[in-house]
Amino acid sequence: LRAGKHVEGRGVVLCAESRSGKTHDMARLLSAFSMAGGELPSGYHRKAVSISLRTACTWKALGSECLLQLGYPSGLEQRSADTVWRRTERLMERQGVRVLHVDEAQHLFQTMNTKEIKSALNGLKDLMKRPTWPVVLALSGVPDLLEYLNTSEELLMLLEPVFYPEITHAPDALREVDSM
Repeated sequence: LRAGKHVEGRGVVLCAESRSGKTHDMARLLSAFSMAGGELPSGYHRKAVSISLRTACTWKALGSECLLQLGYPSGLEQRSADTVWRRTERLMERQGVRVLHVDEAQHLFQTMNTKEIKSALNGLKDLMKRPTWPVVLALSGVPDLLEYLNTSEELLMLLEPVFYPEITHAPDALREVDSM
């Protein structure tokens, strides 16, 4: 970026069943990233924003939540999703946010129709391909998330999937935990 060359963001998709530790691990990784101090090799500071989606939401609502996390009381409820996201992107750049983590990301797509899903996926891809400020995207959620992401080949090329194996317990270990 400093050399004036186009750089695309990369990202990660962390998929596992509920209660597998995804949220905890991402919080620790993002904290370590931000607290590591010093600049990134590109010369930029280490800053991340993390948003947790607890219910189904729209692309516009995700942008508004990003604005709130960045300390901007959006007040853009009457504006289009495009306007909300343009404001969000500018604010991320001004504040030096390099990483956007969306926890429970499958909630973004659950109530959308096919056209809305495609639009949201294109929006995520565009965040990573911004010529002046590409964002590293970290999505986490249950395996259903991959079903939505698989509909965008371009976005998948920018994301690295990471899977947690299912935790299995020996029957006697479960009895011991229950007795405690």
